Amino acid sequence: MESKGLVIVAVGLPGAGKSRFHEKFLPDAVRCCQDLLKRREKVEALVEETVRAGKVAYVDRTDLDPKQRSHWVKIAKRCNVEVVALRFTADVSTCIERAKARASRGEHDGDLNNPSKVAGLVGMLKNRQKPIGKGERFDQVLEASEEDHENVALVNALLGRTPSPTKRKAEEPDTQYLDSPGFLPPQEKRTKKDAVVDLTAED
Repeated sequence: MESKGLVIVAVGLPGAGKSRFHEKFLPDAVRCCQDLLKRREKVEALVEETVRAGKVAYVDRTDLDPKQRSHWVKIAKRCNVEVVALRFTADVSTCIERAKARASRGEHDGDLNNPSKVAGLVGMLKNRQKPIGKGERFDQVLEASEEDHENVALVNALLGRTPSPTKRKAEEPDTQYLDSPGFLPPQEKRTKKDAVVDLTAED
């Protein structure tokens, strides 16, 4: 049976579990991670190369808004393969706790490796997050679980091209800013001194 490529777009905050999901449940998928490749163009090239070879591309980025997510949908449609959004919905406090733990081990890039800046950066990204809309042309929108057995069932269904057991849940925009040291709301101007690394410079 001829294999067919698949693009899985992980959508979630730092610390939401995107990398762990790949490692634990999709180890045979090709991880396309901008933290490792540094440039979006390199990630795009790897995704296209992977799906044209009939393999599964796992896009490991925050992909918080439609513009960021559109790159992967365009590649999938151009290559005539399925594209799935996989949402990670851990709450902000959980993401901050996990991201700080990774920062203490030096597993992040940029300011996320500074534990004192993690809360502010994660809060900023949370408030830039946009719900996945029907017009984004994903073939499926699925939601990862905190329960391992549910994720196993989701992956088995997805790779078997059968309906997923995990139903999409409605997304609610979050309009409240996280009151954390180092967090600057998007509308405030940043001086050079106060500038932070924009982890969503992925458009």
